Amino acid sequence: MITDANIRVDRKQCIACGQCVDRCIMDNLRLSIAPCRQACPLQTNCQGYIRLTAQGKAEEAAAELRKHTLFGRILGRVCTHPCESACTRATEVGDGAVHIRAIKRFLADSYPEIADAPPLAARASGKKAAIIGSGPAGLEAAAHLAEAGHQVTVFERDAQPGGTLRYGVPSFRLPGAELDKSIASLEKGGVTFICNSAQASAETLSKEYDAVIIAGGAPESLGLAVPGADLPGVVRGLEFLRAVHLGQNPVAQKRVLVIGGGGTALDAAMSAKKMQAASVAVVCLEAFRDMPVSADKFIEIAEENLTVHERMAVSAIARADGILKLSLKRCLSLFDAAGRFAPELDEASALPDLEADIVILAVGQRPEKTAFTALQHNERGGLIAEKGTQLAPGMNNIFIAGDCISGPSTVVEAMASGREAAVSVCRLLAGEPLESERDPYAVGGWSREYQTCPQNAQNGPRGEEPRIPAPARSLEKENLTTFSAEQAQHEAERCLSCGRSYEAKHTCWFCLPCEIECPQKALDVRIPYLAR
Repeated sequence: MITDANIRVDRKQCIACGQCVDRCIMDNLRLSIAPCRQACPLQTNCQGYIRLTAQGKAEEAAAELRKHTLFGRILGRVCTHPCESACTRATEVGDGAVHIRAIKRFLADSYPEIADAPPLAARASGKKAAIIGSGPAGLEAAAHLAEAGHQVTVFERDAQPGGTLRYGVPSFRLPGAELDKSIASLEKGGVTFICNSAQASAETLSKEYDAVIIAGGAPESLGLAVPGADLPGVVRGLEFLRAVHLGQNPVAQKRVLVIGGGGTALDAAMSAKKMQAASVAVVCLEAFRDMPVSADKFIEIAEENLTVHERMAVSAIARADGILKLSLKRCLSLFDAAGRFAPELDEASALPDLEADIVILAVGQRPEKTAFTALQHNERGGLIAEKGTQLAPGMNNIFIAGDCISGPSTVVEAMASGREAAVSVCRLLAGEPLESERDPYAVGGWSREYQTCPQNAQNGPRGEEPRIPAPARSLEKENLTTFSAEQAQHEAERCLSCGRSYEAKHTCWFCLPCEIECPQKALDVRIPYLAR
């Protein structure tokens, strides 16, 4: 039970940093973790930088954010913000989650000298680690290893580092210049990037380096198992987005149909619209509101008047006189009784054909089948890693991270996987057990129990980032802009302060280190009169 029996916490000042819990010599204190932080794959202390922003301490808030990630400017733009889905402001008050991602972006953009502070270790370890792949998992692993003092080299097969963040995310969501700032910070921290290195072998590198992390992602677009899926004019989603990044425009003044209902499909469709395609439409199996994309993508669909043909499956593609014709059937359901993906089609449905000059297939991705042949693969082509440690089975110093294990995931999930692999490498290089003490709830004094504090919060609807009007949008110009300082503080003031430190065991000896070392002066030890 969360109480203030001997330890009183000022909920308005507490940023749930946990420093008092670490300093408690009697194992008396616990840290209540807010639902936003519980939902974050990186366990970022969202509440910490939000409370500081609400107090008008934006610079301190930026420093709190930087404690948890070097990639605030990236996550502030493209994170799928599971923290906001868990926010009790939405579930208990009902006026919308705190816009955590927008506050993160404000802090990173407003204080670049803090947000981009390179990972500097107290001392060098003398150990070397190699990372294959510079997507989100590889970048996060590099940051963690560099902060631990290891010499890090990242091998990237493309001409520039960034992986899917550079070649698979359009610039109107994440400009290349923003990605470059984060990469430059890693280089200032001693990380070396070697590009155009498609031939990097994990087995060879494992002999040259003390440890290797494979973070190759899932760079292969899936095809469609229907007749005509390989006809000229039918292209894959990731290949299309890569071509856009390289300055090519294969869709100008052409009719474009995008098959798929996820983020890659919508990114391809929005890119095609900005490249002056004659028309753009999306064909997806899902009902419109069931498309697996974030809420802001639905806003963009409406703003840019994108046509979506919902609950439709392509049964065949034909080509005549340079025109592609799609035969369609109605999709009745996506999953079978066991919850497996198994679309059921209405074979008797007679839907009108759709015509296009270009068809973009964005129906999923997978790791490269031919990569890392000496390692174990699952039935989907992904690499197999030991649960928790992410060690490659049968290997001593090769670890695996990101989408090449899980298949396509989100940026923040891939980063979290990269961090876990890096933790394992650090333990290996320090001669420590890989498995033990990885759960902060079990060993770090964390608790999933929490209480909201509505009296600290300002009422009002969720704030939204300023949006560029649809007619003014382009491939290179971001669709959204950054909060002002006033907007960020007003939004942060909506936070319900769910997390806090609290007395769990009632074993307080009134020794005071927790109170003295609280950075926010939010904690007060209630010393009994007789003890004084």
